[in-house]
Amino acid sequence: MKNIQNTILVVMREPAQVSGWIQDALREYNAIQIVTAVTGLQGFVKFNDYLPSLIIVEHDLPDLSGMSFSSIIKGMEKGQLSTIYVVGVTSLLQNAKADYYFPKEVDKNLLSMQLRTFFDRQVMMAQHSDEITRAKLKQNEFLPEKLDTTYFKVDTIYSPFGELSGDGIDYWYGEDKDGLFGLIFDCTGHDIVSFLQVGEIRALLKRGCKYFQLGMIASLGNILKNVNEDLFALHGDDTIPTAAVVFHFDFKAKTLHYCSAAMPSFYLKYKGKATMEKISMENPAIGYEPEIDFEEKTISLEDVVEVVFSSDGFSELLLQDTDIKEIENAKHDDVSAILIQIKSIGT
Repeated sequence: MKNIQNTILVVMREPAQVSGWIQDALREYNAIQIVTAVTGLQGFVKFNDYLPSLIIVEHDLPDLSGMSFSSIIKGMEKGQLSTIYVVGVTSLLQNAKADYYFPKEVDKNLLSMQLRTFFDRQVMMAQHSDEITRAKLKQNEFLPEKLDTTYFKVDTIYSPFGELSGDGIDYWYGEDKDGLFGLIFDCTGHDIVSFLQVGEIRALLKRGCKYFQLGMIASLGNILKNVNEDLFALHGDDTIPTAAVVFHFDFKAKTLHYCSAAMPSFYLKYKGKATMEKISMENPAIGYEPEIDFEEKTISLEDVVEVVFSSDGFSELLLQDTDIKEIENAKHDDVSAILIQIKSIGT
């Protein structure tokens, strides 16, 4: 039996049948309480009494519409914590605010599947909420602050697909604050395992970049080569491939040095141009094979006004590379990007 304390509020003219479906669908769960109301006003009273995690409301209630009921509940501070299903829907009202809508004829199997999915997630959150909360706070602590100097300004996009991200980003000044060093990487997955991998990859990449700044590593390519060797030394055949790119802006020399490990591309915007130019990158992922060389590339920053390094979760959404009709999901992966605006260089 799965143990979780939750209350379901069913607001319907005749709630008995749906309440029976719920009991059948959730037999494997313990301590789920079902309370009912036959009008919207009764539903508000039951909501305040029980603060249910899930509300199933019929659209055609005797005293108000189910969508009005859901909009009122969602407008209440405590109501924002409840998930609301509206059933018996033939058309949508504006500002309804429910989480899910079901047609006039409720499909028992579909409703049962939705309920089990909902409570499986509740179980997981109850078991792992403390761990996930700590991890979410920790991942945000690693996000770099915005930089704004005479030469450049740096902003970030960091939007996990779920609660935890498999992406990592970082950047920092050169010693004289005229240069900019940075890295972005994309581990496999969006869970606690990938979160732990993110910490390891970040530490290895940043250590390599710092050694490069001190002259202890000759090139950006050697940074990735060393990280790759360290990963295989630590994990052997269990090493998980990771896409990454490290970069160094030398604003006095008007050059950008970069080295990619399976990050497919980055973007440049030139002065006077309306769109960005896609720059393809090569090299295999770190963690793919033990013995790999990574080639550093250099590009001129002459007339460049903006540079974007990103994970593929971001680049695959850019409409200059993808027709909007080809996009199936508004977002399908962790989304991370470093946005560098160049103000003045070589002066």
